[in-house]
Formats: sequence, C-alpha cells, structure tokens
Amino acid sequence: MNTKRPSTTLTNQQGMVSITVTVVFIMVISLVVLGFSQVTRRNSRESLDRQLSSQAFYAAETGINDAVREITRQVNRGEAIKKQDTCNGAPYAKNDGKFDTGNPDVSYTCLTVNPLPPTLDYSNVGETSLAIPLNAANEDGTPTVLNSIVVSWKRTAGNENSTKPQTCPQPRIDGGGQLITNFPTATKWSDRCPFGVLRVDIVPTDTENLSDPIVAARNTLSAFIYPKAGGDGDVITYDKGSQNGMTSTAQGAPQGLVKAGGCDDETCKFTINGLNFANAYMRVRTVYLDARSVSVKVGDATIEEAGGVVERVYLTDAQIIVDSTGKSQDVLRRLQVRVPYKGTSSRPINKAFSDYALQTDDSICKRFVVSPTYGSDPGCSVN
Repeated sequence: MNTKRPSTTLTNQQGMVSITVTVVFIMVISLVVLGFSQVTRRNSRESLDRQLSSQAFYAAETGINDAVREITRQVNRGEAIKKQDTCNGAPYAKNDGKFDTGNPDVSYTCLTVNPLPPTLDYSNVGETSLAIPLNAANEDGTPTVLNSIVVSWKRTAGNENSTKPQTCPQPRIDGGGQLITNFPTATKWSDRCPFGVLRVDIVPTDTENLSDPIVAARNTLSAFIYPKAGGDGDVITYDKGSQNGMTSTAQGAPQGLVKAGGCDDETCKFTINGLNFANAYMRVRTVYLDARSVSVKVGDATIEEAGGVVERVYLTDAQIIVDSTGKSQDVLRRLQVRVPYKGTSSRPINKAFSDYALQTDDSICKRFVVSPTYGSDPGCSVN
C-alpha cells in the first residue's frame, strides 16, 4: 500500500522586503539630491542677483553722475537748469544710457531731472548753520511771490532715551503772561527729549539794500522753535511793521520769538505766513540735538492770478531732484538724489556762508577804545 504525503508550498518573502527597502532608499536619496540641487540652484541665483543688482546700482549711479555733470555745466555757464520729465533724451542721458559697449545689457533706462521740487530736504542738520534759498517760481520757472512755508524737522538719530515728545521741556508763563524760557542743560535735555530746538532766521533779498547791516538786521525774522506734542505747531507771521526791530521804536521783522512746533513721535512742524516776497534766505540750525533732516515746502501751493488763473508755486534755485533707474538683465535699481545749486549751503564742504562774523580756534587780541578824550586801553585782552 502506497501512502502519498500532501505537497507543501513554501512562500519566501525575503525578496519583496529587499525590493521595498531598495525603493524607499532610492526615493530618500533622490529627495536628498533634489533638495541639494534646489539649494545649489537657489544660491546660484542669489549670487547672480547680487551681481546683477550691483551692476544695476552702478548703472543708476552713472546716470546720476551724467546728470550732475550736465547740471554743473549749465550752472557754470549761467544757464537755467533744463527740466527733463521723460526717461531719456538730451542733454542729460548719454549714449542712450549705455556706458559699456562690451555689456549692452547693463545701462540706465530712465533719467529725469526736476529743478522745481515740491519740497526742499536737507539731512543731518546740526550746530553748523544751513543757508536755504527761498526763491518762488511758477511751473515755467518765472518768479512769483511766496506767501507761506511749512518747516519740519525729524528727531535726532540714535536717541533712544525718550521716544515721546510729551517729555520735552517746555517754556513757562509768568504771572503777567510773559513767556519765559528755562531750558535745561544739554545733558538733561537729551535725557528727556528726542528732538532739538530749531533756530530759524529769514531775511528777504529782493526788497531793500542788504549791504546796510542795520537794514538787513531790521528785516531779519529770528525765532526759536521748541518741540511740543500734538497739533500742527504755531503760526509765525513775518511783518516788517512789528515794533520789535533794532530798538523799541524801530519797525522791523519779529525777532527772538519762542514758538512751538507740533510734534508726533518722529516729526515736528510749524508754519511761517506773511512772507510776501519772491527771494530770501533762511538760515537753520539746531540747538541741543541734531535733526536727521529738515524739510521746507510751500504752505499755500497755489496762487490765483488775474482772470481766475491758478498757478502752482515752487521753490527754485535750491535743489534739483535727479532720478535714475539702472538695469542689468531683469534686475532694476532706482536712485534719487538732491543736487544743491552752487553756493546754496553753509556746510563746510563748500564754505559758501559763515555762521559768524569772526571765528577762530586761537586766542583773539581785542583793543577797546572808550573815547579818545576820556581814555583808552592800548593793551590786549586775551579771550
């Protein structure tokens, strides 16, 4: 008798496990390689963008330099600064903005020049006075009358001891209603206030002979503007008929005024009305703390001419706005600078104006004479 054993089929799944592990391993390696390639590609693109950005920046600077050279040429020849409100064209853009024949993809694609800016902006104003021309003009550059300006200044840079103008020292009023200034020392001021006090002097140059120092002094408005939280600040009226000129009886512009500038956390401002002249100089300096910037704009930007024609008022012969856009392949960089007219600043860089009648770092020998008949001191007093 034959007995058959039942057949047994053995299933070995070790091969399937190996295939699964291999597939997963390949996928992980592929993802790692893909991630590294993405990082490498991104780094390569960032490096290229930085290079193109630098090229576009230098291209924009080239446009600025081309415009400044042409502006300097026009000023030296006594010509009126030509306005350019289209991107390219004579006399400012050179060679269609291309400055490197070996790399035609790099150029400045837009260059505009505006000799009639809506505002005048000056940065880093401190104890050295800044002389600002106030010359009113219409849109076509013809002179007109300036009636009002708004002056603003920003808080000093890097002063973190106080972030609010509410803590700034204020003048006090005595029992008779007289304003008394009792400002503290410079150290105590900087600990309590983020703004400096702004000194402003304005003298018109188109009315009387300013070679006479008495006439010039009588027509000069002088004011100290202290920071005060909130509002638009005080309004100062320029009036040559005021009874506070050289003497108690002489009529002249207001002098020695102490007024408030309305401040928020970053900027203080105030208004000067009643100017009624076409040309003047404004001298600005700060006391206690420097200002990051000082801005001047026309208060009433329009005037109404005869026949109901409205003309806009601009400030000319002070700053020219030059706007340049550089391009390198698909990367753009835009620069805007303000070019001062020659001789329109008292900064040490051009020494156009002086803060003092006499200034020296050494001792001064002064000779005092009381009267030839009553006595004199021929010696020197060293100060």
